[in-house]
This record gives sequence, structure tokens and C-alpha cells, in this order.
Amino acid sequence: MDAFRLRKQPKCIVLDAETHIKIIAALVEGNSLRAVSRMTGASRNTVCSLLVNLGAACAEYQGQAIQNFGCRCIQCDDTWAFCYAKHRNLPESLKNEFGYGSVWTSTAIDADTKLVASIDGRTPERSLREA
Repeated sequence: MDAFRLRKQPKCIVLDAETHIKIIAALVEGNSLRAVSRMTGASRNTVCSLLVNLGAACAEYQGQAIQNFGCRCIQCDDTWAFCYAKHRNLPESLKNEFGYGSVWTSTAIDADTKLVASIDGRTPERSLREA
């Protein structure tokens, strides 16, 4: 009974702040998740979890700290990518399903400070209405 209980409850290892800093620095430098995992000794799931938490913290900070910035010149752009497959290669069952096929990410950047004022990655198609 005790051996079964030990196997069922994995040991939870909490990373220290120094390891968090190493992981974030490696990700910011452009290393892949697998490379960061090898470099720091943390599992890929831990790196992904830290990345998700960091993204939420950055979004919260940006929402609170960057308001009424007084931008004079905003440059807008969009970027195309695809998820799962390009639209022409999608199976019929996924053709009109959100998140499959072409995905457009729109950005608004202040030309003077290079501050990213807005990012919207939810645009399913490139059209005047979606812009």
C-alpha cells in the first residue's frame, strides 16, 4: 500500500529564482524549449509552464503600466502563418474550423519608441472587416 502511494504522488521540485532567470534569459535569446531544458536541467513542461506564467504577467503589466502613452505615429502590420496545415491542404472537416489553416497576427507599433501597443493573434482571415 505504501509503495503504491509513493508511485502515485510524484516529487514536486520547486525551482529557485536563479534558475527561473536562466530559463527566461535563454528563451529571450531565442533558444528553443528543448535547448533551454537541456541547458538548465528543467523539464520541458516546467519551461512551458514558466513561459505561460511569464506571458500572463507581462500582459497584466502592459495592461496596467502602458496607458495614455501619447504615441504620435503608429505603424500597423500583419503577419501570416498557418496552424496544422495550409488552407489548401486542410481536410474538409477542418476547413471552416477556427485555429486551423491560415492565421493572421496584427500588430500596432509606435514608430518612435518601438513600443508594441497592441497584438491581436485572433484574426482568422485577412479582410477589411477583421483589420
